Amino acid sequence: MPKIISPETKEQVRKNHLSGFTRDENASNTGISAGAVTTILSQFSNDIGKVNYESITRYSRTLRENDMSLSDSIKGFHFINLIKRINIESDKLQEFITEVYLPYKDSKLTPSELINNTKRSVEFLKLTKMTPDEMEKYCNDILNKKEDLEKQTRLQEEKKIQSERETKSILKQNKSTLEKISNFEQTRKKLEESNISLDDLPKLAKMLRVAGKNNWSNSKIIDCLESFENYNQQIIAKKKELEKINEDIDEKTTQNILLDKKITSKELHQKKIESTVKTLKDQETELKASVRTMTELSLNQIKTITKNVTESISEVQSKYLDSVNTLNDDLNIKSDKMIKKTN
Repeated sequence: MPKIISPETKEQVRKNHLSGFTRDENASNTGISAGAVTTILSQFSNDIGKVNYESITRYSRTLRENDMSLSDSIKGFHFINLIKRINIESDKLQEFITEVYLPYKDSKLTPSELINNTKRSVEFLKLTKMTPDEMEKYCNDILNKKEDLEKQTRLQEEKKIQSERETKSILKQNKSTLEKISNFEQTRKKLEESNISLDDLPKLAKMLRVAGKNNWSNSKIIDCLESFENYNQQIIAKKKELEKINEDIDEKTTQNILLDKKITSKELHQKKIESTVKTLKDQETELKASVRTMTELSLNQIKTITKNVTESISEVQSKYLDSVNTLNDDLNIKSDKMIKKTN
């Protein structure tokens, strides 16, 4: 009696066949005989039609030979239809995939990001009017600068780490901590605000120890210092008053010396004036005598000069009258001639 084959096994036989299995492979996979596989497939062929069955068989075998699944073929059909719709040549698409997509598919960029970056690069080249080589050089320069900055950053970090180590070592040697240094810095700032130098701290500490031995409280020390300060201010004020008095005395002394010099100068000037007056009086006496003598001589000379001048004037006057008469005669003659010419 032949073995009964379950519907599930028959369905698996049909699936294996559509997947491209041979008859023997199908029998081995389902655990039935090769004749049973042929019988099941014959029945399947009669159910779907001979032509469709053979076509499906060849198609399944082709998929299997090319290590493809039915879903892969469906995706391929969709892809071919898409290329046809957007009018892309297959060789150009292959070139783009080979030259652009495949080299950068492991760069963690999606295809859209890769395309957008490519577009931005092309637009950048158009905008800057750079060639791809120039752009590559520009990018390399930027990368080199980036590497230099990274090196400098690493060096700075190493210096920082070294500085921190040295700081920790110094702190350890001096049995100090950053907190103590921070407290010291705050204390120093407060001392500077109060105009207290660090060099004064030993003196202040000594003063406080002495005050503590004598049971002086802080308020008593402050009162004493304030009184001392007031006393110093009074002394300074008195010194200023004394200096001003000394300055006034020096000024008066200087004025007296100048006054004495002026008086001495006036006396000398007065003596010079008296000597000059005496000399002038003597000169006046001599001049009076000279004037008297000169006056007597001048009168006689004036008389003689007057006589001579009078005689000269008479001669000139007579000559002048003769000249005038001659001119009148000439004018009369010329006048007569003119009258005649006119008539």
